[in-house]
Amino acid sequence: MTSENGDHGWAMPRIALVAVLAAGFLAFLPSLLGGFLADDFTYIARFSRLKISEWPALFTKEWSGGVWGFPLRELRPFAALSFIIDSRLYGGNPVGYRVTNMLLHLSAVGLVALMTWRYSRGSLFAAVSAGLIFALHPAHVEPVTWITGRVDLLGTVAALVFIVCCERYSESGRVAFAVTGLIAIFVGLFSKEFCMLAPLIVLSKWLMLDFSAGATAWKRRGIVLGGSIVLFGVYAFCRTKAFGAEAAGANAWNDINAWHRHASHLSWLVPILPLNGLEEWASPPAVATAKRIWIASVGIGLVALLAVRIARSWTWACVLFFSVIWYLFTLVPLMVVGYFTPRHLYFPSVGLAVSLGMLCTMPRVRYLVLCASIIPLAMSHVLVLRPWAKAGSISRDVLGRVHAALAPGHGSYVLITAVPEKFETALLMAWSMPAGASPPFMDLPPSSKIIVRPGNYVRPERWFDELQPAVVLKESTEGFVLYVDEKGAVISRRLDLRGVRFASESLDAAIGRGLSPESYTEWVKMLATTTQ
Repeated sequence: MTSENGDHGWAMPRIALVAVLAAGFLAFLPSLLGGFLADDFTYIARFSRLKISEWPALFTKEWSGGVWGFPLRELRPFAALSFIIDSRLYGGNPVGYRVTNMLLHLSAVGLVALMTWRYSRGSLFAAVSAGLIFALHPAHVEPVTWITGRVDLLGTVAALVFIVCCERYSESGRVAFAVTGLIAIFVGLFSKEFCMLAPLIVLSKWLMLDFSAGATAWKRRGIVLGGSIVLFGVYAFCRTKAFGAEAAGANAWNDINAWHRHASHLSWLVPILPLNGLEEWASPPAVATAKRIWIASVGIGLVALLAVRIARSWTWACVLFFSVIWYLFTLVPLMVVGYFTPRHLYFPSVGLAVSLGMLCTMPRVRYLVLCASIIPLAMSHVLVLRPWAKAGSISRDVLGRVHAALAPGHGSYVLITAVPEKFETALLMAWSMPAGASPPFMDLPPSSKIIVRPGNYVRPERWFDELQPAVVLKESTEGFVLYVDEKGAVISRRLDLRGVRFASESLDAAIGRGLSPESYTEWVKMLATTTQ
């Protein structure tokens, strides 16, 4: 980026950077005091008990430790290390974990603003606009407010540090940038798999936008890219050691469900697109139609990128690169992921933010672009954040009720709970037990038992056999029942011996009628609201 990108450096004015970071912080402030949600309980409980001496083994072992009843094909030792450190620092206080997520998000916001500052040749309006767009994007609510979602935050920060350091090493030749970039991509590879795309992205950027940089710059680029290839080899060796030979994956190109997920991803990435809920359309497009639309759209984008490069329009070249090329590298691979989740858009949304920021360098349209971007994103952000913030509040209330019940120091008892897996669109306590009933979240008395809603159990398909609710109740003399309704209201009360016996008899009757998650919930509601 020497000849075509001007002489503007990377020193973005601090006051502007602080303003963007402040906006990012305020956007998520309502969720900062929320509690643990869903997988948070399982992973934090696991890594709070893991000795630091056992951590290196995670480079060749999947990180969940089989807590779900089956192995995950995920090598994420640095994400695990972040949980190990947080658990030592904060124990059962969720605020500290959420602060870590917030700091990672703000780091990504700052890097997006900094990249846009550099690529826009020092346009403060463009850099601030890109930072605000990224800070407020509604797809970021899940990874920032859900502690377990930090794997996407950590991976994205690592990838962006790598890209920035590659650019700076190419320009200056300072070895510190090359070393920092390679450390970042190493951390990223072992945090989230998408980081392997970062070297391909930066190489494509150099080939398409900055090919005439000169022999010295290309020699430096070869060094840092060569280093990343070596680290890819290390990562591939560790994956083979952990999982053996891996299959090529699903054929998403011919899978209509993959195209439906892709449409939903696009509608989250650009909230004004009317594609969400495609699977609910009366006549969804056929695979062949989806392919034609996709090929035509991408083809037009690539032709436009070639045309503006021939015309030597730096701004439009950046706009098209960070929209079309970034999209191809980061969003298309998500088609092979067998489920939809907005948090997977954290890294893809970087391209959207930078491309819109680059459009804001054009005086005639900058305010129109900014308003047309910020207004729908901010409105969507508020709507998406509300249930996640409420879910965090419910979680704190639930744990608070249990802690209050434990305060008098009662002996062994049975804890009976029914909490929704989700609150509206946000995760609440899906797959959270029995980890949520163990330190650092709860410290049940010895020999105490827990009976939870099947969807709250870490292995729902084994709920009845592993929890044995009927046997547990027959052996208990004291209990505590806690029920959360669909609106988030928390109801709880103690059960004496008579109450436990009533619970046992009524559960036997429910089992005789055929116990289901719904009838189990009604049973817990009855125990929590009825005085025997």
